[in-house]
Amino acid sequence: MTTTDAGLPPPATSPGGRGPLSILAAGVLFAVVAVPSGLFLGGNAPNSSAPVPSTGSTTASEGESPDTGSDGEFEQFVAACADSFEGWRPGQASYPRTLDIDLDESRTYTARIDIRPGAQEQPAPDAQTGTADLQVRCGIGARLVAVGSSVSVDDGDWFLQQFGEPGTVQWDWTVTATAAPDAELRLELRPAVAAVDGSYTVPAEANANTTTTSFTTDVHVRTSAIQQVGGWFDDSWPIITAVAVALGGAILGFIAWVKKLRAAIAPPTAPGAPAPALPAVPPPAVSPPAVSPPAVRPPAVPPPRGRRARKRQAARRR
Repeated sequence: MTTTDAGLPPPATSPGGRGPLSILAAGVLFAVVAVPSGLFLGGNAPNSSAPVPSTGSTTASEGESPDTGSDGEFEQFVAACADSFEGWRPGQASYPRTLDIDLDESRTYTARIDIRPGAQEQPAPDAQTGTADLQVRCGIGARLVAVGSSVSVDDGDWFLQQFGEPGTVQWDWTVTATAAPDAELRLELRPAVAAVDGSYTVPAEANANTTTTSFTTDVHVRTSAIQQVGGWFDDSWPIITAVAVALGGAILGFIAWVKKLRAAIAPPTAPGAPAPALPAVPPPAVSPPAVSPPAVRPPAVPPPRGRRARKRQAARRR
């Protein structure tokens, strides 16, 4: 079978010139060329992303083909891509659903598109990888955008890839966690258009006929307890400073109010007159301690001597 420069079989003609088949083929070719640029998804892509270490350049992916059986359409598409073909081909995009990164560390984010036969029937390799069916052209651009300030991407420009014989293309970016809060990454895909010189280029943002398809990845930044406390102080320091300033102003205002209140209660004095002296307060009376007279003992009377003396003393007592 021969092919045209666009990679499609030549239109059939009738012996008498342009027949119904040639008109139908011309209409199909016009519809293919006139389709506006864009990616047509089979459905909304779920939020996704996965951890990876990497570089911000694009590389062609390698791996086993999901279906190595002969596919004439696939071979025609790949061959036509070398001749600036702008047709469409079904494929499957895969990307990480979540990405876990330690604070101040980096991981690689990898996205891949597969247009080999049977690619859309292939399941995701693991639970951390998201997949989505889509239609692509021979050339496709991709970029990774950080949503939030806690993560950074090594290169946020568009990277162009062109499908060839392997039937897969791959992009790798290095993502670094620079702060504690979790964040998101947005993978954007945009179909390329053929240039006059036969190459492909990613259309500009202002091109109204260009559709950008995006997939979201949740990034979880892992931190230690000390890093969490430090991050809390960094985030809350403006609030702490504002509260401290407000409390200091309130205390100074209260002291000034107390001084004014004391001045209002004090009796008025003439200008220049000395402040009235406070009334003298006599010292408290101190009574001397009570002193008791010493006890007086009666003189000791020696006992009488002799029998007669004792009798006389006994008689006196009677």
